[in-house]
Amino acid sequence: MVQINGCGQAFLFVLSIADLNFSHTSENFVLNMSGTNLTEIPHNISNKIRKLFLSENKLQCVSNKPFSSKMTQIRTIDLKKNRINKIEDGAFRFLKQMFSLDLSRNSLEIIEPEMFEGLSELRILRLSGNKVGYIYPHAFSRLRKLSHLYLDNNQLYTIKNTTFTGLFNLDTLHLHHNKLWMVENQSFQSLKKLRLLKMSFNEFFSFYKLTFAGLNSLENLDMSSNTLSSYLRRTTLAGLVDLKKLDFGHNEISSFEKHAFENQTKLETLYLNDNKITNLLQDRFSGLSSLKYLYLQRNTIKSIASFSLPFLHSIKHMNFEHNKMKFFLWHAFYDPHDFFDSDSSHKYFDKVNLLLNGNNLSCTNSWCWIKVFNYSVEAACAGLLEKFCTIGKATQH
Repeated sequence: MVQINGCGQAFLFVLSIADLNFSHTSENFVLNMSGTNLTEIPHNISNKIRKLFLSENKLQCVSNKPFSSKMTQIRTIDLKKNRINKIEDGAFRFLKQMFSLDLSRNSLEIIEPEMFEGLSELRILRLSGNKVGYIYPHAFSRLRKLSHLYLDNNQLYTIKNTTFTGLFNLDTLHLHHNKLWMVENQSFQSLKKLRLLKMSFNEFFSFYKLTFAGLNSLENLDMSSNTLSSYLRRTTLAGLVDLKKLDFGHNEISSFEKHAFENQTKLETLYLNDNKITNLLQDRFSGLSSLKYLYLQRNTIKSIASFSLPFLHSIKHMNFEHNKMKFFLWHAFYDPHDFFDSDSSHKYFDKVNLLLNGNNLSCTNSWCWIKVFNYSVEAACAGLLEKFCTIGKATQH
C-alpha cells in the first residue's frame, strides 16, 4: 500500500487491482471498488478498464490526477453515494470516450462548466440527490451529445435561459423534487430534441409566455404537484405540438382558457385531477382529437356545459370521480354543428369507460343516454339504471 495526498486529504489504496473486484467479458473490463471505504480515487487504475464503480465510499473530492491521458477508453464511472462536494477543473478532461457518469447522492452545491471538460461523448449524466442550488451559465454547453440529464432532488430555485445552452441532443430532463418557482423565457430553446421533461414536486405557480418555447419535440410533460393556480392560458402550451402525455394533476388550477389545448392534436393522456376546477365550459377541450385518457377526479366540478366534450373523438376513459356533480348531461358530448345528427355524435362514444363514483348524482331517466353510448358506468346510481332505463326508453332519446 502507498499513501497519496490530494484534494486536501491523504488516503491508502491497493496498488494491485488483483486484490479488488475485477472482471472482464471480451473487451469490457470492469473494476468494482464500491463500498471499500476509499477516501480518494486511486491513481493506478489500469488503462484497460472500461467500467469503474466507486460508489458508497467516503470520497469528498474528485481531483484532476487519477484519470490520466492513458485512460481514454473508459466508458462508465459510478461515483454515487459518496460525500463529494468538489470536482476539480479538468478532472475528466482525458476521458474522451466516457458514455455515462453518475454523481448522484453526493454533496455538490454548484455546477461549473470546467467540471465536465473533455466529456465530448457523454450521453448520461446523473446529478440527482445532491445539494445543487446554482448552475453556472453554459455549464453543460460542452456536452453536445448528452441525451439524459438528471437534476432531480436538488435545491434549485430558478432556471436561467443560459442553463441548458448547447444541449442539442438532450432527450430526457429530470428537474422534479427541487424548489423551482421560475423558469426564464426561452430557457429550453436549445432542447430541440427533448421528449421527456419532469418538473413535478416543485413550487411553480405560473409560467412566462415563452417558458416552453423551442420544445417542439416534447412528448411528455409532467408538472404535477406544484402550486399552479388560477388560470391555465392558451399561450402556455402553444408550441408543444408533439405532446402525447400532459400531467397537471395536484395543482390549484381553477379554470383554463378557451382553446387552451387547441395545438395539442397528438395528446393522448391528460391529467387535471386534484385541482380546483368547478365547471367545464364550451371549447375547453377543442383540438384534442387524439385524447384517449382524461383524468378530472377529485376536483369540485358541479356542472359540465352543453357541447363541452364533442371534440374528444378518440376518448376511451374519463374519470370524473369524487366531484360535486348531480347530473351528467348527454348533450355535453354533442357537436353543436351536428346536434340533430345522432349518428355523428354517438359514433365516438361506443366503448368509453366513464367513472363517476363519489358524486351526488340523481338517478332518473336522464341517464338513458348512457345506454345509447353503451358506456361502462361505475357510479353511485349504476344499479338503478336497469330499473329506470330500458333499451326501449333509451332509443326514444
